[in-house]
Amino acid sequence: VLFVHFNKLKKDLPGEMRRVAAFLNIPIDETIFDEQVERCTFEHMKEHAHLFAPAGGRVWEGGAKTFINKGTNGRWKDVLTPEQVIRYEAKAATLPPGCAHWLATGKFIDSEDIGRKPLADSLAIGG
Repeated sequence: VLFVHFNKLKKDLPGEMRRVAAFLNIPIDETIFDEQVERCTFEHMKEHAHLFAPAGGRVWEGGAKTFINKGTNGRWKDVLTPEQVIRYEAKAATLPPGCAHWLATGKFIDSEDIGRKPLADSLAIGG
């Protein structure tokens, strides 16, 4: 299992693309890599939303561009109802500390923080 978090994609898209390719044993063609990165940017995906949204965006009110919306972290809190946020936060609170931290930040915490080995060491994680 490879964990990919939106925070890391926003911070270092080329690096995360290389990490995914390495995990999948897919060689990178350096002659086209920059173009591949550009086509994976939020801006490109938003501009061509009909190509990326499931069913071309037909199932979303407002179409594909509402599926690929703002590209910001934490926006779900503005989209969900207060009751849904409460349910999400209650469910997240039941996760092991390492999982909850990764879900919120995209970072694994080290064993000193939680008194046991890191989640990354206890799962088969590439990269």
